[in-house]
Amino acid sequence: MAAKFEEGDDTKPPRERSHADDRLNSPSSGDTLPPTPLRDLLTAGGATVFVLSTDRELVDTVQRAAGEQYPVFVVEQWTELEDEIRAGRCGIALLDGDLLGDDLGRRIGQLDAHSDRVVVLVAAQRPRAEGLMTFLSDRKIHRLLIKPSAPGITRLLIESAVKRCLQLRERSEGGAELGVRRLPPPRAPKRLPAWLFPSVGVVLLAVVALALVLQSWWRAPPTSARAPAAVDSGGGRAAAVADGVSPSPGAAPQSPDAASEPASAAEPRFSALLTRAEQAFREGRLTTPPGDNALDYYLTVLAADPAEATARRQLAAVVDALFGQAETALLAGQIDVAADAIANLRRADPSSGRLQFLEAQLERSSAAAQLEREPPAEQRVAAADAAAAVRAELAASLIAAARRAIAAGDFDAAAPLAAEARRIGADGSELARLDADLARSRAARGAQRHAEWLASAQERLRDDSLIAPEGDSASHYLTQLQAEAPSFPGLDAAWSDWRAAVTRAAETDISARRWDAAGVWVAALSQAPGGASAAASLAEEIEFGRRQERYLATAVPAGEFTLLERVDPVYPEAAERRGQEGWVELEFTIDTTGRVRDVTVSEADPPARFDAAAVTAVSQYRFAPFEEDGRRYARRARLRVRFALE
Repeated sequence: MAAKFEEGDDTKPPRERSHADDRLNSPSSGDTLPPTPLRDLLTAGGATVFVLSTDRELVDTVQRAAGEQYPVFVVEQWTELEDEIRAGRCGIALLDGDLLGDDLGRRIGQLDAHSDRVVVLVAAQRPRAEGLMTFLSDRKIHRLLIKPSAPGITRLLIESAVKRCLQLRERSEGGAELGVRRLPPPRAPKRLPAWLFPSVGVVLLAVVALALVLQSWWRAPPTSARAPAAVDSGGGRAAAVADGVSPSPGAAPQSPDAASEPASAAEPRFSALLTRAEQAFREGRLTTPPGDNALDYYLTVLAADPAEATARRQLAAVVDALFGQAETALLAGQIDVAADAIANLRRADPSSGRLQFLEAQLERSSAAAQLEREPPAEQRVAAADAAAAVRAELAASLIAAARRAIAAGDFDAAAPLAAEARRIGADGSELARLDADLARSRAARGAQRHAEWLASAQERLRDDSLIAPEGDSASHYLTQLQAEAPSFPGLDAAWSDWRAAVTRAAETDISARRWDAAGVWVAALSQAPGGASAAASLAEEIEFGRRQERYLATAVPAGEFTLLERVDPVYPEAAERRGQEGWVELEFTIDTTGRVRDVTVSEADPPARFDAAAVTAVSQYRFAPFEEDGRRYARRARLRVRFALE
């Protein structure tokens, strides 16, 4: 029995969902098909969505995407789904790849027997989805949904599946029973004569791509970085989107956080562009008209700031829609439509493995079409000449654009333009001159930057800003220069001055017994070129000073040291006449030569009677110097001198 996630009851048989709070996410009243009547018609006609999954997040996303317009039911067992299909109640089956696991391929094969009346969708994690593309190309599944999915992308997928389901029903039943207005198929563009496809068609696509590239470059400020925006094709929430040329009205770009993060959260300077981009996406203007479409707007923002988070996330929805267009066009045999979509994907996400798969599919489809429409030899020669002329003109334009970028100091933009010119076969000598100019300009810019770093380092040396502040110290600038140009003139002398200054600072702190401060200087010195030896010597001095300080802080019994010379104390005459006896407790320092210094009386009995005699005698003692790890240390000792009459 099918089960549906209903509030307060998870065991009811499948029925239409009725989440009242999902109305916030349902299509607006301006959608083409009114919600309630269409829902009833779709249910009656079998165009219902059955989700085979125990993933609550996936189920919730599908239900939110369906809104009040599309009937959705949930089952948790394969046998339940089979029963619904046999009963004719399931028109669209969404399989959760995580639930089926290794059994997914076999289940897809079983559903292929019902391909005349059941549309199959698969939801899977991105790593596994790449391996399911064969099922998509073989038409065993209609679309792939990448988990975790966004509601906007999921809605596009549902709309595509419903459209396909209705087409299957109309094909088998005449299409009159549902009473639903037939959705028009994607309108194929007018085709050029067949013999022009292998050459002129490719050339025209290349010209369009160049126009968009140059337009994006001219729009950007001269000094802005023009590196292509690195866009994750899906941002972890992408899907292979429905067929058709554009997303449905009201479906804004979606991403992991896009549903709760409006464009106003973006950087203020881009808010106008992001608003126009979002509007273009909702209106289906993914890539046209030039300069006023979602793709151009997002790429313009990312060209100015490749890290702009909102544009990166929302561009993922555009990329997924373009993947859907390309896949649908390939399946329909619309080679030129697929090529246009793939060309735009190449601009938006050139590193995608999914794009490489589609490019291979396009190449195979184009080759098959070529075999069917082989033009006469003289026409092929003429087309090849025309293509060569267009490629030469395109290459010249790319080289000119690269030179303008070099003149503006935008080397990151010049390099990809030169690479594209090389790819389409630009003149080798012209490319060699361009590469030489780019290398010279980069070298000149680098030399200027290195000279500025050296000057800044010397200025910080004069200010004694040796290791602070972070990012603006002599050490910072010298380290940068060392990394990029270790043989730069004047760098070794600057390092020598820096090491001498740091050594002096460390010695000053050691003399003042500021051990921690001295340790900071030593750490910095040990990381600098040629500073390891001096740092090791200073570290030994710090350790010696700390140990000496500990030894002088505590007096130990004098018996721990070797006494070399002893002088007996003189018994005071007054005490001797009175027959007095007593003792004196002394503390003193044994210096590094073994002599006694700084003798003090810590306790005496009787007080002051024998103090002078004891101090005089002990001050003349001589001990063997105390040594440890090859170095002599002064030690603090204590001794009790007794006075007794014989």
